Amino acid sequence: MKRFAKIMSVLFAAILAVSVFAFAAETEEEKTYVVYPKKTVSLFSAREKAPEYMVIGEEELNMLLEEGLVESYRETANGVLLENEENVDPNWDIEVVKAFDVHDEYTGEGIRIGIIDSGVDYGHANFLICDQEGNAISTRVLTGTNYLTEESGWVEKVVNGKEITESATKDLLGHGTMVAGKVAAQIQPKIILNGNEYVNYGVSGVAPRATIIPLKVTDEKSVKDPYVTRAIRDAVDVYDCDVINISIGFYNRTEEEKKAIEDMKEAIDYAVGKGVTVVASVGNDGTGTLMYPAAFDNVIGVGATDNDGNVWVNVNPAGGSQKNKSVFITAPGAGIVSTWS
Repeated sequence: MKRFAKIMSVLFAAILAVSVFAFAAETEEEKTYVVYPKKTVSLFSAREKAPEYMVIGEEELNMLLEEGLVESYRETANGVLLENEENVDPNWDIEVVKAFDVHDEYTGEGIRIGIIDSGVDYGHANFLICDQEGNAISTRVLTGTNYLTEESGWVEKVVNGKEITESATKDLLGHGTMVAGKVAAQIQPKIILNGNEYVNYGVSGVAPRATIIPLKVTDEKSVKDPYVTRAIRDAVDVYDCDVINISIGFYNRTEEEKKAIEDMKEAIDYAVGKGVTVVASVGNDGTGTLMYPAAFDNVIGVGATDNDGNVWVNVNPAGGSQKNKSVFITAPGAGIVSTWS
């Protein structure tokens, strides 16, 4: 039963923006975004309609982000919404996999999940642990390790002439935070933010009481596989993870790539041998090309579906979920609201 709970806790993580490489795609068309403002999403329960949304350009989005007014957003093809998006429950994906139905018994409590990605925003409201009055007392996101800087825990920095202390795995890209949200975000029954009280705040993940360990391997729209291989081993030996999620995919074409994949396979075998469940995205270029680590036999490869239950296909830029033997299971992966803000 514990294995069932572990698998449930990570089905979503691997299929959110299926590979980090997707963010490197460029298009000549102006990018547009579906944006859910923070001031409205806070008023929604898991069972009600979605909050107000806007379709705006990148410049307008950046302005809202600077003001801290965005709860979540996603890129959309030339402003085209999903069918009936204005009526979509922000937790429709959690409903589809029936995670709410098992939350009375399985919440992910006691499960440690390593998110190998761009870091995680440990202070996001839906990762906080609050007391009965709604005051934040802790977070379910640990500090983890940053493989780019070789730092762990809390680090001191000077920003604009001021000394600050922040997590070594602070997320600058947003991808890791979005993935972690679909794994372990928790709708807050009551929370105090900036002096205001909110109820039923935010969105849910499939395992809302799991502990997240961010293992940061990228700040950019690409990542080096040796960092991932090291993170896999540390997730086992240093952080005692029950589950490892890798929403990143690597090709296996050149001699250099093949050697890196061999090293990664050894790390995966080591983790699985220790009883760790490894989940990975199958890729998002919409082809039959195998991507690793999802293509390894002992990894749960996850593909993405849209809100109609069909295999996800992206129009602009062209792409979509891979279709090949690495797909062990599919789950919603388009039009999802998460904790990337």
